[in-house]
Amino acid sequence: MPNYPFAHNMTGVALKENEGAPVISSFTIADYLYGSVNFDVPSEVIVKICLDRDIDYHTEAMNVEKPQRDLCKADLLVWMALGVSKRSNNVDSDNGWSHSNGGYTLTEADKELFLKTANAIYEENGESTIGKTKAKIQSFGIKPANIGIDGMPLPYIAK
Repeated sequence: MPNYPFAHNMTGVALKENEGAPVISSFTIADYLYGSVNFDVPSEVIVKICLDRDIDYHTEAMNVEKPQRDLCKADLLVWMALGVSKRSNNVDSDNGWSHSNGGYTLTEADKELFLKTANAIYEENGESTIGKTKAKIQSFGIKPANIGIDGMPLPYIAK
């Protein structure tokens, strides 16, 4: 069964046994987003992304148009890129039993790749990109002051 951080019951994924192999009977847009990244993502993030795109997170992924699915994925990548770089590992243990929930560390190169991928999706779908704004500043030099801070004219010094 997929390991969603406290979100499995929310997404409504129903697994059936078919001769020992699990078969997914429904695959929601939330499941699609969880499967788009190899990290534990809080369910609130998935719900917010779907809400921002006016999509019910229980909607079957195949019923969501491909551009909308891609834009949701891009939003998730941006969330990953703008979020924390390091998440610690959680370990639970009791009387010889232990379970760990993996942490991760993202480098600046990882975050740049997430943004680059998200921006490609945004450009493909005609939306504005993240972090690509550049300003060009042209200097015309320093203009000499003719008036002092007290409002009085400054004396002119001839060369």
